[in-house]
Amino acid sequence: MQTTKRRFFDKIENKVFLIILLTTVATSAAVYAVTRGMFYMAMLDSIRSRTEIVNTYAQKVVNVESFSLLRKKEDAATDLYISQQRELNKIRRIANVRYLYTARTDTRGEPEYVIDGLDLQAPDFRFIGDAIEPDILPELRRCLNGQTVASEDILNTEWGAIFITCWPVRHADGRVAGAMVMEFDAQDIYQKKQKITLYSIVVSIIVATLFILIARVSLHRVSEPFYKKLAYTDYLTGLQNRTAFELDLKRLEEALKPGMVVSVIVYDLNNLKVVNDTLGHGAGDAYIKKMADNIRQSAFGKMGVSYRIGGDEFATVVIGRDKMELEAGLRSLFTLSRSVGAPETYFEFSYGVATWDPELDKHLHDVLIRADHDMYAFKVRHKQRPQRGGTNSPETADDPVDTSGA
Repeated sequence: MQTTKRRFFDKIENKVFLIILLTTVATSAAVYAVTRGMFYMAMLDSIRSRTEIVNTYAQKVVNVESFSLLRKKEDAATDLYISQQRELNKIRRIANVRYLYTARTDTRGEPEYVIDGLDLQAPDFRFIGDAIEPDILPELRRCLNGQTVASEDILNTEWGAIFITCWPVRHADGRVAGAMVMEFDAQDIYQKKQKITLYSIVVSIIVATLFILIARVSLHRVSEPFYKKLAYTDYLTGLQNRTAFELDLKRLEEALKPGMVVSVIVYDLNNLKVVNDTLGHGAGDAYIKKMADNIRQSAFGKMGVSYRIGGDEFATVVIGRDKMELEAGLRSLFTLSRSVGAPETYFEFSYGVATWDPELDKHLHDVLIRADHDMYAFKVRHKQRPQRGGTNSPETADDPVDTSGA
């Protein structure tokens, strides 16, 4: 199991994919949190703005003496209670507040109702001295201790989702007489919050999944050609390597049709050992690259695909060109080739060319073999140039002519 994990993360594209995955998930989570938070806070801020307006008005009509004079249920028949209850009920209706009431602490220090702003016939109407529901006791206790309280979040109570605000009502000397409490119906907001949460998560997952899939496919499309190119390219010369050569021959052989002209050119770089021994392997590498550049820039090199198939061996596969045309180009390249910058040696190579012949060749490798034979025949006919100062300098040497007829 550990070996599998190591192999997975050995690939660069998998590491990049993991980084993209984590970044996408983190970004989606951040966008979800910010979007949900901003929308939710905007709704709560709207409620808070309403409470400030309602509280400012309501406190003007609340009689501070009601907290001390209205002590028992029978006091509900007094003019003070009736007038105060009527005012709170009116404010509740106008402001569309679910519950609006006043509260205080009893002789035992427990919060209790004083005046309920609900309709007198409402089933959940509370009378003087009724106990406050436990769900809102923490907020109400803070308010009765002198703090102005507004919910930090929606409270999910037994009677539904509410947003509560509580304002201390004080005597003239600053002592807290009681509290005025407003409970806004937040069920709609609570449901919207749940929907926002659900939709945000779903959208984030969809977007993240799409982005991850796109990234995965893109990485695969980018990395696969990259690694294929890396696997089939000769690092030193930039030409295709021996593996690519063998694969291309196999594919080409499968696609062969009657009358199709396929030629294979092979080259062998001369004097490489001399250059390595006398000038070093750096010069030898430059010598090899010079040969690759010459092939790449030649007319027949541009006609087909060229490969480095060995240390000093090269090949080009050309389709649809006459063999005599290729031989003429090779003779021209051989004649025009010059030194790689080493005055002691001359740039030289041997070459051979053969064209697919169904009567002679069973496979394309047979064409390669005939091209090799043609190249070795060339070597026999044209001995390697001597070092500068020899009797057979390039100025006097005859241009080679291929008479192999292969």
